[in-house]
Amino acid sequence: MKNSDELREELEGSPFLQKMKDKGEGFKVPANYFKNLPDEVWKQVKPAAPPQESWLDKAELFLLFLQNLWRPRYVLAVATIAAVAVAAVCFFAEKTPGNESQPIAAVRLADISDEELQAYVSDNIGDFDRALFTENDLAEQEVEPHPQQPAPAKPNLEEMEKYLDEVIDEIDVEDLEKLL
Repeated sequence: MKNSDELREELEGSPFLQKMKDKGEGFKVPANYFKNLPDEVWKQVKPAAPPQESWLDKAELFLLFLQNLWRPRYVLAVATIAAVAVAAVCFFAEKTPGNESQPIAAVRLADISDEELQAYVSDNIGDFDRALFTENDLAEQEVEPHPQQPAPAKPNLEEMEKYLDEVIDEIDVEDLEKLL
């Protein structure tokens, strides 16, 4: 690459650049042109009358608003707010004395006969908590088994011990570790 002195000499000797230098400056700006320009522009601009809005413009704006509302994130937000409002009203609504509702179990309990109730208790006696019976003095009363099923026979102690011995003999050390 040539150094800068050689480039300058070459450019000074160029005929095209010499013609441009002889012509002088291309354009001349009148005195204070840029200073006075904004005032001149404002004089030529007429103040615009405020636009009159027709009912069609208002309708278009309303339709645009509705279209923006139906975007999924806004619809989900509105649905969530509505669900929370309904849940709050249901949760905090005061019950009037004439409008008190009873639980479904309490209403239907009167429809169940004593025999059906006794049969259910005898069939599912293992599912009940003993504390319920002792609280209501039901533990002292003997519950008759359901007439369709015979009462289970009481196991013999000797048979139970024999069965437990067999089970203990069959259990491996690994099974015991799993159980413990």
